[in-house]
Amino acid sequence: MKNNNKSYNQRKVYLLIFVFVISIPTLAYLTGKIFNREILFLEITTIFTLFIIFYSYFFSSKLVLFITKAKKTSQEEYGNIYKVINEFSSKLSITAPKLYIAGSSSLNSLATGRGPKQGAIILTDGLVKSLNKIEIESVIAHELTHLKNSDTKLTDLLTVLIGVPFFLTNYFISKLSDIGGAKQTEKGNNLLFIFFGLISVMFVPLFASIQNLFLSNKRELLADADAVLLTRYPEGLISALEKIEKDSHSSLNNAIAHACIINICGKKKGFVNNLFNSHPSIEERVRILKSM
Repeated sequence: MKNNNKSYNQRKVYLLIFVFVISIPTLAYLTGKIFNREILFLEITTIFTLFIIFYSYFFSSKLVLFITKAKKTSQEEYGNIYKVINEFSSKLSITAPKLYIAGSSSLNSLATGRGPKQGAIILTDGLVKSLNKIEIESVIAHELTHLKNSDTKLTDLLTVLIGVPFFLTNYFISKLSDIGGAKQTEKGNNLLFIFFGLISVMFVPLFASIQNLFLSNKRELLADADAVLLTRYPEGLISALEKIEKDSHSSLNNAIAHACIINICGKKKGFVNNLFNSHPSIEERVRILKSM
């Protein structure tokens, strides 16, 4: 079952790369025809797309760490958490990933890396301070199974290809809402935001459709179930999920929302955030965990 899931994720990674390598240059070519520069547009976009794909596949985890502003930790400082990571990694027969702490007051976690050898688990400072030992163990078990099942290879790729454009879309949309009250001297500068904001809004459904096509809600349910197999205590994960859900903070960047244990987009209002909410509801996850 685990090998099948890992192979399935790998196939989706290759398919996602194929979709972008074909679609982006094609759109650029069609746009270039409007200006009679289709070959130039095609050449530039093809080179750019190949570069982005290469970076996404091999270095996207560095971008995730940069976006979360997570800092690498030492075993001396977080010995108890490292002990859990090492113990569970041994049970899963994987290389123990590194531990990073994101200086955020929100409660959340995620895993990143092409696999356990390059992997890292990111816990927010708020989560470490708010959850008890058993709850933190359950969260770590959840994130380790994402690494084991190669979910992170896909979510990291989506961070660059979908997450960053999504973040920029939200940024431009927020700027559009401020333009109405701008002074006359500022309106010339705002024309650029209007242009990119409108373009971004046009592509929002496309970004959301691609993300939801490649990210199945079942991956979170599977990670929950596998975490319980490690901890033998579903109540720990139930309690952790409920505490994280009740947290009113959502200071993590939207670009990595799809990779978090609870999608922060689901905790924010707005049409765009609703489109990019890629997780099953907490009620559903808790109901399934209680039945185990």
